[in-house]
Amino acid sequence: MRRGFADGCPPGLAKKGNGCMPPGLAKNLVGTRIAPSIMSSSLVGPYRMWYPDNDNFIYRWDDDYIYRVRRDGGLIDAMFPFANRDYYYYPVGAAYPDNYNYYNVPYQYQSFYPDGGDYLYRYGDGAIYMVDPSTQMISGIAALLTGAPLTVGQPLPPAYGVYNVPLSYRSSYYDTPDAMYRYNDGYIYRVDPTTMLITSVINAIV
Repeated sequence: MRRGFADGCPPGLAKKGNGCMPPGLAKNLVGTRIAPSIMSSSLVGPYRMWYPDNDNFIYRWDDDYIYRVRRDGGLIDAMFPFANRDYYYYPVGAAYPDNYNYYNVPYQYQSFYPDGGDYLYRYGDGAIYMVDPSTQMISGIAALLTGAPLTVGQPLPPAYGVYNVPLSYRSSYYDTPDAMYRYNDGYIYRVDPTTMLITSVINAIV
């Protein structure tokens, strides 16, 4: 489901009456010390694998935000949108929110969606977005990370109109008049371009 911005909140952050920071406030928190209450909140679900702590950063969450925190000093280095309930996608053609414009693709997907070339890649609210580096506009959704695999015979979700196979697999799985290929949550799917139905699961790559 797509929803537009509501009262200045990006989709996914407008779900609660008190859960949306005013525009710009999240960006203002970058560089400040993280609150002790947030410091004790470890990531949950797949986020624990997507954002593992490392020698430079630890990752914590609080309601609608993931915090990347420097180990040396406990300062917030970046903030990302966190979808902890339903998934609300930023619409193609909209500007990716500047407050979250840091490279934040989950660890397991970074080799498939590196920054550079024709697109920047950003994660937010259950999706990896393709962002035009010159305009900062969302060009497409590279992958939906919802934990729900697509199945043979299912219509291709509308969000997958843009070719999104990871770069290292594009020489093998490219669109033709007879078949389209799309990526979702670790799998490449073959799609009939006439019916837009998924005809097979080609490969598991994550």
